[in-house]
Amino acid sequence: FKYAGRDVLGTPAVAIGEVHQQECAQILKLAFD
Repeated sequence: FKYAGRDVLGTPAVAIGEVHQQECAQILKLAFD
């Protein structure tokens, strides 16, 4: 198994919706590739 989550950050989630959507898309892509 390979970890596909977010890197460690000082906040639990980003406040900018566009950045959050990009992170989610990247995590899903890594999880299923």
